[in-house]
Amino acid sequence: RRVIGMQTAQPLLRHHLTGSEGRVVVVITGIGGIGKSTLADTMARQVIRTGCVMDVAWVRVERSLHPLNSQALVVRALAIHQGLDSPTADPHTLTRAVHHRLSQVPTLVVIDDLETVDDLNDILQWVATSGGSAKFLLTSRLRPDLTTAALPWFEYHLDELSREESLLLVREYGSRQYP
Repeated sequence: RRVIGMQTAQPLLRHHLTGSEGRVVVVITGIGGIGKSTLADTMARQVIRTGCVMDVAWVRVERSLHPLNSQALVVRALAIHQGLDSPTADPHTLTRAVHHRLSQVPTLVVIDDLETVDDLNDILQWVATSGGSAKFLLTSRLRPDLTTAALPWFEYHLDELSREESLLLVREYGSRQYP
């Protein structure tokens, strides 16, 4: 699948997601609809092909659909993905189990649609306490303040397409719709 206007981003993000043995956080930021999730999907597929992770989990944080805070939502989703979820498990037990699994199995965790400051801060705090060599790829409309983060991180901000890229996108979309 061709991703228009993100050719510069891909090798840079791939380097940050695959170039380190330890835990790393990559945050893709930009306005709504700019292509953050599309770029995250493209990067996840590229990381999988490198073989540097054994597992991939994708969690979409939709605040309107969940009464849980984003950290609890992500832990619950990862526990279900990893086969660790139990209806009677308390949140602390699930968090410990998920952290343990992430410390044992090289995993790419994509957390998509972190759209509030609270969601972003919740997740960054949780990621900072997780162990192991998990790779975290986050998407958000907000630009995080990671200057005090005690872990490797990289932010890539998606700007709007150039005029040439916009025309190319329209042409390509049109050729698919009206061959």
